[in-house]
Amino acid sequence: MKSRTTHIRAVTRKLKKIKNILVILAFLLISCVKKQKANDELDLPKIEIYQPKERIVSNFGNPITDEWILSEFFDNDTTLFQDKYLNDCSSFLHRPNYQIFTKVDPKSNKLIYAGPFSATTQDLKENPFIKDEEIIGFDFKESKIRISSTGVSKIMSLKPNMNHSRQFVITIDKMPILTGYFFNTFSSSYVSHFYIEHLYKDENFKSNSPKISDYEIFYNPKSEFDWEPIQYNFKKNAKFYKAFKETNKLIE
Repeated sequence: MKSRTTHIRAVTRKLKKIKNILVILAFLLISCVKKQKANDELDLPKIEIYQPKERIVSNFGNPITDEWILSEFFDNDTTLFQDKYLNDCSSFLHRPNYQIFTKVDPKSNKLIYAGPFSATTQDLKENPFIKDEEIIGFDFKESKIRISSTGVSKIMSLKPNMNHSRQFVITIDKMPILTGYFFNTFSSSYVSHFYIEHLYKDENFKSNSPKISDYEIFYNPKSEFDWEPIQYNFKKNAKFYKAFKETNKLIE
């Protein structure tokens, strides 16, 4: 009887040891899974929105020339240069920045205020304007990018450029995959490229708390504003689609 009790105690001790070992193994397994998950998240590409260090000149259109100004504003009549109002128009168009950033559409002969442009990593500011964690996802059916409340606050606080809009560059690990403009709703200078329409909320509008919002990325390839812009198929941009798919940021 005594030997049987001793045997049971020995078996019980072994079972306890096995149980303890199993608990330790389970703990180690959970830790490894968590660590792997964290590593996987760290390895995920980062989608961010940057602003360029300086405005990038559009790669489409012809420069404004005196001949174009004479033709469009003075009906090729050089005597009209004496008119003060028309002279003011000419001076306005001759401003250095205006002539650099504004182009003439070779087909329609209309002004392009914010045309297509390309960007490289070297063109971008050091830190992103909208961080990866502030970009919730992209709805490819609706062409809308979902931004967190902190990101929306930044967009609302972005002082508009009423003449040429403000450029942005969407990147994957700081490699540009889409360029466009932040276009203010009240601007009369249209965009001939991709753009996000926004309102500027200054200190007078602080009572309006920013919320998670979906911003449609419009596309207007024309040199005149199309009030029914094309809904661009962003899946055609393979890098753009792949970036949101790999980061699990597709909104269905």
